[in-house]
Amino acid sequence: MNASDDRFPALIRNLDLLKEIETAAGRLYAGFAAAFPEDAPLWDVLRAEEEGHARRVDELKRLVEADRQAFHPDKFNPAALNTFLAGLRESLRKLEKGEIWRRQALAVAQDLENTLSERAFYRVVQSELPEFNKLVEDIDRETRAHQQRLLEFIRLHFPAS
Repeated sequence: MNASDDRFPALIRNLDLLKEIETAAGRLYAGFAAAFPEDAPLWDVLRAEEEGHARRVDELKRLVEADRQAFHPDKFNPAALNTFLAGLRESLRKLEKGEIWRRQALAVAQDLENTLSERAFYRVVQSELPEFNKLVEDIDRETRAHQQRLLEFIRLHFPAS
């Protein structure tokens, strides 16, 4: 990627948005733990992993800034990230107002994790750097594990769902 490429600033902005998403998801899961203490062990694990994802995004950004030539971003419209972040903020607002109940919290989390996985937000950049690719693979793997963990929790606690 050429250092003057106009996609570089957009890539940095998208990484900043991804960090905001991961941070907001962690706050949402912390809120779910407080609102539904019977499920706190689940939410605490998910919160901690989302906080880890936010730290990994910082590392991704550091790698991109250190060696622009090693990255090949696809054109990516940040509107999808902004829309996703707005939805997360709306869920946080509803939670603060007591408008989310226990089963709905699980559905919100499932939707969040499924969207992160299906939209492959982290795959909009290709790189030859093994360190970068490992960070992206780790986030993807953990997101899929979140999906599975939520599904198993729902099956155990809400078998009729």
